Amino acid sequence: MNPIKSAAIVLAVLFLAVSLEAQDTTSALDAKVRSEYKKIEAARAAMDGELSDDERSKKMAAFQKSCSTFVTTYEKQAEQLNLGLFDLGRAAIQSFSPEKAIRFLSSFLNKNNGAKEKAEAAMFLGDAYRAVNKSDDAVALYRKFIKENPKNDLLPAAHLGLATSYFLSLDFPAAIKQYRVILSQYPKHEVRGDAAYQLLNALVYAGQYDAARKHLALLQKEAPEAPELAQKAQQFELLGRPAPELTGVVSWEGLPGTSVARMRGRVLVLCFFMMKNIPCARTLQSLSALESDLRIEGVTVWGLSKTYKAGKGDWTVERESKWLARYRQNPRFVLQKELRYVPKGDANEERVWAPLEKPISVSLALTKDVSCLKAYRVRRVPTIIVIGKAGRVRLFEEGGQPEGGFQSKMIRRLVRRIAVE
Repeated sequence: MNPIKSAAIVLAVLFLAVSLEAQDTTSALDAKVRSEYKKIEAARAAMDGELSDDERSKKMAAFQKSCSTFVTTYEKQAEQLNLGLFDLGRAAIQSFSPEKAIRFLSSFLNKNNGAKEKAEAAMFLGDAYRAVNKSDDAVALYRKFIKENPKNDLLPAAHLGLATSYFLSLDFPAAIKQYRVILSQYPKHEVRGDAAYQLLNALVYAGQYDAARKHLALLQKEAPEAPELAQKAQQFELLGRPAPELTGVVSWEGLPGTSVARMRGRVLVLCFFMMKNIPCARTLQSLSALESDLRIEGVTVWGLSKTYKAGKGDWTVERESKWLARYRQNPRFVLQKELRYVPKGDANEERVWAPLEKPISVSLALTKDVSCLKAYRVRRVPTIIVIGKAGRVRLFEEGGQPEGGFQSKMIRRLVRRIAVE
């Protein structure tokens, strides 16, 4: 035999042996990853059934830890894996790592076009895009899934994902339409509950107050004992109607306010807050940026806080007014040094606290009692009320986010629209 030809045959056999060995290694690794992922599924199953809040919290923490450990263990080997990429993607989402999930799931779909998990992987990828505010990418994935999988069991979840993506991209008319599709096509599916509640918020953000009240009434008939719905019913009484006047204001820091009535012709944003609260400080900073950007369009922001302990012992309004003045300059200083807000020692502590050194520029007021809180149906802080130029309430929003979050984007868009009406 020709020695050159003989050598080529030997090399080919060796190459085949190495290839088969590599395939065996990869298959073994796939099997190991799949086996390890079953532990995550077991941790999730442990949360089923009736549990106390403390038990459920502990089991949820264990589940998320198992997801995070799984991703950390196998992510460096991801390119060697096959089905492991799908499992890594699922675990990454559940451990709040959407960027990693996008990488794993995109790679899985590129490498495994015919895999049985393809449809589920596409759904998870849409969820991951939604989590990083890439709503356009999420919308495209969900719409493609709905078109190509008309009988898939995940179809209701795809419709909900599409509706939520429209919602997060602030396309409320499209979101409303999609939520109504879910309610009509899947009246008994588990996605209906989320769709029904999200539709309520979408109607409010779209300014369809009567439709929102009508939809809320239907939800209350279905769940008459739900306290959340009863509270919303009280709040919705304000929407589209004249805003209550402020009462009991004893002190202003910044440019003093006047009255709601005298603000006709301007958009007035009220933020109910308390000083000993980090989300309140971040929200007031976000609203400071909004007022600065839109002041020329006729937007004014006032922060309102009930006095903390004025009238008790040596605590006075004057003392709390001095706190409020320093709070406007440096919320962190007041929270930590004067109100004794003790940091928890978390590893991310400085990342949370550093932004709180930024000043608050909007005018802040102290009220002597809870009359304003009651008039505006405020039950938690921060709560944001947007009042239009005609003096009518246009938005009631609980909770707060720093600049750039969904809520701040939504409020900014609404306020800008009202300002040019």
